[in-house]
Amino acid sequence: MRFFRWYVYKLLVRWSFATIFHLAFVMPAWSQTTSKFDSLKRRLDRPISGLEKAEVYLTLAEEIKDVNIWMTPAYVDSAFKYSSALDYKKGVARANFLYGVERWLNGYYAEAESKYHQSIRLFALLNDSSMLAKNFSYLGLSFHYHTAYDSALFYHQKALVINERLGDKRKMAHNIDNIALVHHQLANFPELIKYATKSLEIRNTIPGFTSRTNFYNFGGEIFRDRALREALAYHKKVLTEERKKKNGDLGSSLNNIGSVYYNNKKYDSAVYFLRLGAEEMLKSGTMNQYAGHLHELGEALRENGNYLDSERVFLEAMAIWDSIGTRHSVSIIRGNLARLYFLMGKYHEGLAYLGQSLAMVEGMAYNPFCIKLWSLKARYLMKLGQADEALVLAHKSLTESEKKQVVVSILNSFELLSELYSAIGNHEQAMFYMKEHTALKDRLFNGESSLQIAQLQVQYDTEKKNKEIELLNAQNTAQKAKLFQRELMVGLVSIAVLLFGFAYYKRQKYVRKLGSQRDFIDQQRIELALKNQEKDVLLGEIHHRVKNNLQVISSLLKLQSRQLTDKKAQSAVLEGRDRVKAMALIHQCLYQHDRFSSIQIDSYIKKLIDSLISSHGYSDSEIQLNYNLQELHLSVDTALPIGLIVNELVSNCFKHAFKKSRKNCLSLQFEKKGRKLLLVVKDNGIGIPDADLLPNKVKSFGIGLIQSLVEELDGNVEFIRARGTTVKVFILKYSLHSARKSSQPSSLE
Repeated sequence: MRFFRWYVYKLLVRWSFATIFHLAFVMPAWSQTTSKFDSLKRRLDRPISGLEKAEVYLTLAEEIKDVNIWMTPAYVDSAFKYSSALDYKKGVARANFLYGVERWLNGYYAEAESKYHQSIRLFALLNDSSMLAKNFSYLGLSFHYHTAYDSALFYHQKALVINERLGDKRKMAHNIDNIALVHHQLANFPELIKYATKSLEIRNTIPGFTSRTNFYNFGGEIFRDRALREALAYHKKVLTEERKKKNGDLGSSLNNIGSVYYNNKKYDSAVYFLRLGAEEMLKSGTMNQYAGHLHELGEALRENGNYLDSERVFLEAMAIWDSIGTRHSVSIIRGNLARLYFLMGKYHEGLAYLGQSLAMVEGMAYNPFCIKLWSLKARYLMKLGQADEALVLAHKSLTESEKKQVVVSILNSFELLSELYSAIGNHEQAMFYMKEHTALKDRLFNGESSLQIAQLQVQYDTEKKNKEIELLNAQNTAQKAKLFQRELMVGLVSIAVLLFGFAYYKRQKYVRKLGSQRDFIDQQRIELALKNQEKDVLLGEIHHRVKNNLQVISSLLKLQSRQLTDKKAQSAVLEGRDRVKAMALIHQCLYQHDRFSSIQIDSYIKKLIDSLISSHGYSDSEIQLNYNLQELHLSVDTALPIGLIVNELVSNCFKHAFKKSRKNCLSLQFEKKGRKLLLVVKDNGIGIPDADLLPNKVKSFGIGLIQSLVEELDGNVEFIRARGTTVKVFILKYSLHSARKSSQPSSLE
C-alpha cells in the first residue's frame, strides 16, 4: 500500500509538471512555427498533386523534428506513402533519411544506420552529392554514439571528401569538428589538435563564420577534467567571442564554465553558472536544450547536497523530455533520478527509475551511459547485501568498456571494482583495481597534451598577428590612395562641406571611443568574476593545508601521550588533542563546502560529537543522542570558541558522567533566541560535583576554559544538577552569515 501511494503521488507530480510545461513552454514554442505549419496544412486542404503532397509532408517532418520528435514519424510515413506510390525516388530517399534521424535520436542505432544506407543508395542513383555527404555525416554520428569509432571516422571522412569536392567550407568545418570529437572520445590528443587546427584554418577563410569558438571549446574540453585554471581560460575566450555576436550562444558558454567547475568538484560555483546558463537558454534556445541545461543543473545540485532542489529540477526536465525529448534523454533523466534517490536512501523509488532507464538503454545498441547504469545497479545490489551479483555486474561493465575502448568507462569500472572489493574485505583485489585505475589515469592525463595545446595557441596567435599586419598594410595603402584623391579635390569642395565632414568625423570618433570603453568594461567584469573564482580555489587550498597541519599536531600529541606514564599528564595531553581536532574540523568544514568565512553550526556540531564518541571509545549503541539544532551559519570567530565549549562539555560527559554498563543519553540544543544564541548540553550521568562550582574554589582547567570562552563571547553559563547535568550557555557577541556563499561570483552580465 505504501508503494502504491508513492506511485500515485509520482504520477500526479509528473502529470502536473507535464501540464504546466505544455501550457508555459510547448505552446509558445509551437506558436513560433504556427504560421508556417498553417500555411503548409492549408496547401494539403486544397486539391494538389501527389508529388506536391509528398513535398509538403517532407517539409512538415523537417520542421516538427526540432519541436517534438515524437510527432515526426507520422509526417514521414505520409511522405513515404505518396513518394512510393509515384516512384518519386528523391522523396523516398529524403523520407528514409528522416526515418534515420528519428531512429538515431531515439537510440535505435542499427535501425537508423539501415535507413541511412537505403537513403544513400537512392541519392547515389540520383547523383545528389550534397545529400550523400549529409547521410554519411549522420551515419558517422550514429556510429559515434554507440562507440563504433573506426566506422564513425570512416563515414565522417567520406562526408569530408565530398564537401571538399563541392567546395562547401562550412560543411567541411563541421565534418572536421566531428572527426576531432571522435579523437577526443578516444583521448587521442595529437589527432584532436591536428583536426582542431585544420577546422580553425578553414573557418578563418569564411567571412562572418565562427572562427575561434570551436577551437577554444576543444581546448577547454582537453583541460576540463585536469586543470581548472586552464579550462576556465579557454571557456572565458569562448564567452568573450559569443558576447561580440548579436545573437551569441551565451547559454552554452555559461554552461561550459559551470561544467568545468562541476568536473573539478567546485559545486557552489557550478550551480551558479549552470543556473545562469539555463536562464539564458530559456530566453534564446529550444525547450530540448533548456531541459538539457536543467539536467546538468540538477546533477550539480545533487553533488552539492541540495537533494530536494535537485529532485525538483530533475522532475521539471523529465516533464519536458517526456513530452518532446528523445528516448535517450528520457532514459538519462531517469538514471540520474535513480542515482539521486540512492544518495537520499529512497531505494524503492530509485530502483523503480533505474529499472525504467535500463529497460530503455539495454534495448538500444551499446552506449557509454549503459555502463553508468550497470555501475549504479551494482551499488544498489551491494547496499541490499547482494555482493556476488554486484561484482558480476561490475566485471561485466569493465569487460564491455575494454571491448569498446571507452577510456572513461574503463576508469570508472576500475574504481567501482576497487570500492566493491574493499566493502567485502578483499583488500588485495581492491588494491589491484585501484592501482590499475591510477596507472590508466596517469597515462591519460600526462603533461604532453598541455604542452601541445600551448604550442598550438602560440601558432594560432602568430597566424592571427600576421593576418592583422597584412590587413593594416592593405588599409594603409588604401588610405594613401584616398588621401591623394582628397588633395586633388580640395579646391572643388566648399567650406560648408569641410565643416560638416569634420563634425561628422568627431562624432564618429566619439562613438567609437564609447564603444571601446564599453567593451573594455565588459571584459574587466568578466575577468573580475573569474579572478574571484580563482581566489576561492586558493583560499580553499589554504584551509585544507591548515586542517592537515592541525591533524599532524593531533597525531603528534597522541604519540606523545603513549610515552607518558603519569595518568594525569597523559589525560591532559589527550584533552589537548581533542581541542586541536575540534579546531581542525572547523577548517575541514570551510574547504569542503566552499564557504570560506562561515560555518554551518548544526552540521559541525554533529561531526564533532561523532569524533568525540569515537575518541573516547564509545559506540553508537552505547550513546543515545538527541539533537535540536537550528541551521545557522556563523563566522569562524564565533564558531571556533563555540566548538571548543561543546568539546569540553561533551568530553566531561564521557570522562566523568557516563558509564559503559548503563544507557547513556546526551542531548544538545543550539538555536537563536531573540538577540541571544542558546547552547544547551544535557546528560543523564552522575552529575557535576557542587564543589566544582563554588565561587572561590580553584576550578578544573576544563571548567575554567569554558568560562573564559563564554566571557570572550559576552555570555554567561549556568550549571544545573537535576537527573544528571544540564549546562546552558547564553551568547550575546556573535556574527551570523546568510546561507549563500559569501564569496559568490558576480554576474557576467
